[in-house]
Formats: sequence, C-alpha cells, structure tokens
Amino acid sequence: MNNKHYLPALLLLAVSLSVHSETQKPWPPGMVDRFLLPLTFPDAEWSDDDFGEQIDPATQALLKKFQPRIYIAPGGLLPIDFYRDYLPNTVIKDDSGNIINQAPDRRYLKNIERNYGYYLDFQGEHITNTAVDLSDYTGAIYGRLYRETMNPPEGDSDAPPKQYLILKYSAVFSASGLPAKLPWYKDLGASIAGDADNWHELDIHGAIHILVNEATLLPEILLLAQHNHFRAYVIGKDIPAWGTDHQIMVCYAQRSNEPYPCPVGSTARAYRTVGNPGNFSYVLTGENALWDGSEDVVFGAQAGAEEISYELKFLPSRDPLYVSWIPLGDKMKILGLFDSFYREGPPGMDMNTFPELKKYTDITNFWYFTEGDTRAAQLFKETINGFDLGDTTPLLKYHSKKLWRALSDRE
Repeated sequence: MNNKHYLPALLLLAVSLSVHSETQKPWPPGMVDRFLLPLTFPDAEWSDDDFGEQIDPATQALLKKFQPRIYIAPGGLLPIDFYRDYLPNTVIKDDSGNIINQAPDRRYLKNIERNYGYYLDFQGEHITNTAVDLSDYTGAIYGRLYRETMNPPEGDSDAPPKQYLILKYSAVFSASGLPAKLPWYKDLGASIAGDADNWHELDIHGAIHILVNEATLLPEILLLAQHNHFRAYVIGKDIPAWGTDHQIMVCYAQRSNEPYPCPVGSTARAYRTVGNPGNFSYVLTGENALWDGSEDVVFGAQAGAEEISYELKFLPSRDPLYVSWIPLGDKMKILGLFDSFYREGPPGMDMNTFPELKKYTDITNFWYFTEGDTRAAQLFKETINGFDLGDTTPLLKYHSKKLWRALSDRE
C-alpha cells in the first residue's frame, strides 16, 4: 500500500527493533501470500527479462486526451522522471547496508526486484518548485488504462452495469513528508524521530484515477489515492462538472504530496487525514483527534500553487516501477536508530491497496464517503483493523447505494 505513514507522537518511541536479514533471505511467507503475490503475479510467471505488455497508441491517445492539470504547493517537490532523475542517482543496498550496485539501470532493477533484503537509497538532490525556473521544467506522469465493470447495488437490479475505462496517472516524487498541519506535540515528536519534510524516500502511490464511461466517453468519477486510503468524487456533483477541455485540476498537498481536487480561493484548505486506515473514522467525524489529528494543507492556483508542465510516460505492464517488491527508497530509521516500516521507501506502484480491494471499481465504491457520515465512520471501524481488512460487504453495500444515487443526480 501507499507507504506514506506517520506515527502518533506518543508512540514514536515505542517502535520495536527489527532483526536485519541476510542478503537474499526468503521473504516472510505471510507478506508474500497476503500482500505481494495477490497484487502482482506468481513467481512462476516472473522472469528477469519480462517487462510485460506495451501500451498501444490508441490507449496513449486516450490517456493524453483526459490527462489532468497538475499544481504543486509553494515550496513543494516537483514530479520527476523515475528513470531519468531518480534511479541513476541511487545505490542498491542489502539488508546489512552494504552497497551492491551504484547507479543501477532498469534491467538490473528488474533482475533484483524480488530479492528480499535489497532496497534503493537515493543519493540525489530533492528539487522543489522554488529551486528551478518552472518555465524550463518538464516533469513526468505515468499513465495506464484499465477496463472494469461496475455492477449496480443490491436492490437496484434494473440498472444496467457500467463499463468504465479507468485512466490512471501516477506522479513520482523523490521524497514524502508528513501532513503539513500537525498538533504541536506531533510536530515535536516528528522533529525528534526524523525529518518531517523527508519522512521517507520516494513517493509514488498518490495516484489520480479518472473513470470514463466507455459508452459515452464522458468522465464520471475522480478517484484519488491519498496516504493509505482513497477518496472518490462524482464529477458534476461532488466536484464541478467536466470542462470542454476534458482536463481536471489536481493540486498536491504541501509536504505530503497527496492529490486533491484543487480548492478555489486565495487561501489554502486543510483536509483531515490519517496514515493508519484503521483510524479512518477521524477523517469523517474528527473523532480521536488527540491521536489521529493531522491535516493535509492544499493550495489552489489562486492561493499560490503553481502549474507544472509534464510529459506523459508509458511503461510496460511489468516494469519494476510498477511491480517491484523491494523498497524503492531508503530504509530510514526512527531516531536514527530503529528500523521502522513507517520510514521505509515504498514497493512498486501496484502495491497500493488491500488485496481484497484490488479492482478499482471496488475501491471506488468502498471509499466513496462524505464528512460527517457517522454510519460510514462506524462501518470503517468495523471493517478495517490497522492494515488488515475484515468483511467488506456492509461498507461496500452502504457506499455503493450512495455512489449510484450520486451518479444519477450529477449534472
């Protein structure tokens, strides 16, 4: 899943020491069987020269037609090209911290992408939008297409299923910071435990998904991946109707690089957020703010966010950036001493969700919510236990009905 995590300040010192593994030690079976394999593909299908299927020209044209406009908060990191700007400026280390390769290339990364204990460590400079002339800067966004069917909710069997083209756009940032608005005690804890601006290396899971009705070729839903959760918006109801240029404006939050619909106005907007999806009820109701209270700060264009030019990139379906099991960033430590999953670089982009919610249409139904919905907050508490998922049926039913109603009511 999205490896953008942050710990409550009072728990920052309660991180257990982990035992370093030997190079190429077998993966923990639970991690492989419950997470990595369900979100990628079996070992029997893997080979070191199989990069998967290329994206055809028609799909590339469709992705270009609907590509969003991207805005970065003042002082924010710029979206970069993974193979131009990031990978050549990394080293590969084993779990003892020994450097085994300097400036690896794409083929080498493919070769070791499933080697337990290996990870990348970025040696380059983190570039912000205040450090370069943006008129001369071109970033990168990675585009992919999925086709899925969304079935109507139970009790609405007369409605036909919807066939969606799911256009996915992923940015790459060299680092990930904590939410910009933290209570004073969390801010203090974070400053002691690590660097709030660079909480972990590499940020690749904050993706933008546009669900286009395949029959009408009109965009109907915006799905955004934020921290270790998602949020769905019905276009024309929850956010403004699509313009004639077929482009939506997406603003990345200050420091955390999470995508949000761009707010309107001259002041930034704060959004409640959590790193642990088991505490997601805070986002809806504000409950347990003492432990979970953190907010992303999002600047719109009128408030100082700057639009970034970028090139849409197309990688084959089994590229290491998508399917690598190993951390693609450094294994940073709490207090500079203790290993912590919360500060590790993320695995590939495909490891972005609960395996039980692998379909994007299921993700869309599950994460279609509104603030203040106490029933949804209770269902989230009953369904998610930390990073484990229970029976999703009640929450999917509840949100599916709301989503389909909103789709009927949209402009």
